[in-house]
Amino acid sequence: LDKVSGIKKLKYSTARYAHIDLLVKDSRSGTFKNPLLRKAFLKAFPRQEILDKLVKPLYPEVTLRNSFLFIPDTPEYKQSVKQNGMSQEYGKQDISEAKKLIAQSGVKKPEVAILYAKLEKIDRDRFAIIKKALVEAGFRVIDAGLGKGWSEKLSAKGYSDAQFFAWQSTDLAKAGNQQIYSPNGGSDYTGYDNSKVNELLKKIDVTLDANKANKYLYAVDKILVDTSYGLPLYNSPSTLAYKNGITGIAPSTLGTTVFWNVWDWQFK
Repeated sequence: LDKVSGIKKLKYSTARYAHIDLLVKDSRSGTFKNPLLRKAFLKAFPRQEILDKLVKPLYPEVTLRNSFLFIPDTPEYKQSVKQNGMSQEYGKQDISEAKKLIAQSGVKKPEVAILYAKLEKIDRDRFAIIKKALVEAGFRVIDAGLGKGWSEKLSAKGYSDAQFFAWQSTDLAKAGNQQIYSPNGGSDYTGYDNSKVNELLKKIDVTLDANKANKYLYAVDKILVDTSYGLPLYNSPSTLAYKNGITGIAPSTLGTTVFWNVWDWQFK
């Protein structure tokens, strides 16, 4: 796009975010039934290296996301990050601590099969960075990535131990998280089942008080961190290009496409 004349470019952050989730039920090896190994994996996971090598060269403004439930740059996100412990616990990769946790678990070379989409070069580059870090920490890493049809394996029993893909937020509703973080939610691919989380998410679905709903969500966000559910990485950046003379274009963070405000566009 830098070589194209007569256009304007807008860089913006989307609500699509990459994340790594750990399977605690019906996984390939059963590794992550052990909380010490879940924490060791997340301590070794190279979030910042992936960001620095694969994203920041084109989008230097992108930062790590430190909340499962809230979109960055919102007041709720900032409040949750203050108390959920993610940036303190996993803000920096810690291979040394990961090795200690593996030793404490008593498991030698714990096996981890990682499912991901290997359709593009960036997908394969990302996995290479992940594998190198985890092997250094003491894990035995199996490439369970697939090309076309990879997403069909998200719900397949016994195929993987960890899954790396992206969620897309399409609205700012407080309710709806049961689908991912409660058993039988439809998109609960990890087998995660926490009674306190289940209780709080049910309360959110029936409350009309936004402050109460946020309070419940802050608590869920913290429990997900404390129980080593997984890790979000970053919200995906994007670039919108359009012809000079067009006004009124304003990209939406949510997954509503660029045409969400087409009635405001004008051409001079």
